[in-house]
Amino acid sequence: MIVAFDLEPPGLFSNATVGPVRDATVSTRRPRPRLATSTSRSTTPPARPVPTAKAAIMHFTQSQAAAVAKKGIRVKCVVPGSLERPGGWKDKCRVENPELYNRTLASFPFGRFGTPEDIAKVILFLASLLSGWFTGQTLLADGGQTLQ
Repeated sequence: MIVAFDLEPPGLFSNATVGPVRDATVSTRRPRPRLATSTSRSTTPPARPVPTAKAAIMHFTQSQAAAVAKKGIRVKCVVPGSLERPGGWKDKCRVENPELYNRTLASFPFGRFGTPEDIAKVILFLASLLSGWFTGQTLLADGGQTLQ
């Protein structure tokens, strides 16, 4: 099997934003959050291409943070856990297979899936000056799912 990963889009986005961010004053510089998934932090046979690509984004986050830190630019990555949204496949599972859905929820420390709003709050924090001492970090926002 040959799998090709296109990691150029995050790189192009990063290169396009370094100039404007670099030219801002230190007090107004914002970090550049990235998204990966919780599957990018573990290995599950057989090898799956999406988690591998997202793990590369996590590594890219560290590399880029090291490259631009002296310019006062912060780079961060968010790894969301399982999210539920209206119309998504977890919502469909809730209706079509409530036993599996409820068993899955019972296995999570908070007893629920995360929501896009949960992740948006994490990104807002990381994009704020409150997270000014973070750079090159990958923040796992999964409501404790990976504690199991």
